[in-house]
Order: sequence, then structure tokens, then C-alpha cells
Amino acid sequence: MFNRIAIARPILVVLLAGLVIAGCSAATPMELLHQRALKGDVEAQFELGLRYLDGRDVKQDNTEAARWFKAASEQDHVMAQFNMAVMHYNGLGVPRDEYAARALFEKSAENGIPEAQFNLAWMLQSGRGAKRNMAGAREWYARAAKSGSLAAMYSLGWMYQKGYDAAPNEPEAIRWYAEAARKGHVPSAYNLGWLYLYGSQTPENGQQAIRWLNLAARKGHPKAGYHLAGVYHNGRGVERNLTLAYAWYGVVAESLDGDDALVARRKHEGISHYLNQAQKKEGDRLLEQLQAETRQGRQASRRPAY
Repeated sequence: MFNRIAIARPILVVLLAGLVIAGCSAATPMELLHQRALKGDVEAQFELGLRYLDGRDVKQDNTEAARWFKAASEQDHVMAQFNMAVMHYNGLGVPRDEYAARALFEKSAENGIPEAQFNLAWMLQSGRGAKRNMAGAREWYARAAKSGSLAAMYSLGWMYQKGYDAAPNEPEAIRWYAEAARKGHVPSAYNLGWLYLYGSQTPENGQQAIRWLNLAARKGHPKAGYHLAGVYHNGRGVERNLTLAYAWYGVVAESLDGDDALVARRKHEGISHYLNQAQKKEGDRLLEQLQAETRQGRQASRRPAY
């Protein structure tokens, strides 16, 4: 869940043509849409809400958007209920009301909307709009994850890793992190690699750690790059490779913050003294290549993967 939850929009939009009546000027598409909405046409009400929200063919107006989403949601339009929940949560066109948002997310979650299932789980986990309920949060994260939500897979993995309302269960955390990571979810790949290095219930596995940390690091995750450098530096479960350690420490020294950046820079500089001329040249080549790759990966990973 984020500070501003996104509005859901349908793939198909209502398309209206002007109707010519003898002796009268043609009604505009927006006039026809209003007429249909006023007569209780639920799809017209939902479409009208979207148009006021986006300012398409009308002046942008959150209050009017909320009015029409509310009308459609009262007729059990599932996506209107979801959007009305978002309006309540963010205070768009209506007073901010987490309790109303949670109730509407629950309605659309019951109707199988993965985004609603995820948002409801987050609200139950954090006690927003309802009493904190970890078992309920886990259930809804699981339902959203089974519907394909990468964010829910990650959150479910985190709950199993940390335990919360139950004992930590790293094998189950790994299961969910791996499913999301295989689909390109960067934080899941990082957590998976971390568990293969430092997990309390997970046997150390340098090859698996490298596999997942490398995926996350190349997508611009600086901590993944730092731990990957450490695996190569110390030879944890794999053959020691100072050239790769030198390159990765150099990459993350630019993207980490504060003391972490200083430590990475010192390790990068320290390793350089142990490299011969050929290794140093190769390390600098890899450094330049990885810097470009991680910058590109960071830009791509800013697009949310739900």
C-alpha cells in the first residue's frame, strides 16, 4: 500500500455517438452519458466518474468523480467500489475515511479484484481502518498472490520470514519470494539472496545467493550489489573473485547512502591493491559496464510491478 493508491480503469470504455433527432441539434456524447447516468445506467455512472477524475471532455473534478463512483458502487459495480475505496483512502473528492475505504476494499476483494485484496491485506496488517489482524492480512495476501500479485507474494514472503502472528517460516518465505523473483520482482530477489546467505532456517548456499542477488543488483538494487560483492570478496560458498568484488563495490559506492557508501568505497579501493594490472583493467571494464546496466535497471524497476 502506498500513500496514494492508484485508481482502477477498465480496458473498455463506453463509446457514445451523437444521436440526431429531426428538428433538434445532436446531443453531445457527454450529454448522452449524463442522461444515461441519471437514469441509473451503472456503466455510464462508472465511466462518468472516470471522465471527471481524468478531466476527459469535462473539467477535472474529484467531487463529481466521487459522486458517480458512489452511485455505481451502490449498484454493486465492483470497480466503482474499488475506486470509491481509493477516493476515501486518499481523500479525493470526499473526506479521508480509512474505515469506509477498508469496507469498500473488502467488497471488491470478495469479488476477486487482486488490487483490492492486496490493499485490504495491507490495511489489516497495519491496523488502518480496522483493528490489526495479522491472520486476516496473511489470508488476503495469499488470495492476491494466487491471483498473480507480485507485491502480495513479496508481502506474504516477508510475513513468513518475520513471523508476526506465528513462528518465522523461512522455507515458506523462500517459496513466495522465489515465485515473485522469477517474474522479475526485484525486492523479492534481494530478500531471497539474503536468506541464502544469512537465514537462520536456511542452509547457506553461495550459488543461490549469487543467482538472486545478481538479478536484483543488475536491476539497480544497491544492497543486493553490496552483498553480492561480499560473496565474491569472501568466497562464501563460491570461488573467491576479487575482480568482480572490486567492480561491484565500485558500482554500489555510487548508489548507497551515508556510511554504507563509505564502506563500499573503502573496500573497492582496498581490493585494488591486490589486483594485478590485467585484473585491474578487467575490473574497471566490468565496473563501467555494470554502472550502465544498473542505471538502466533502476529506471525500469521504478515502474511498479503489482
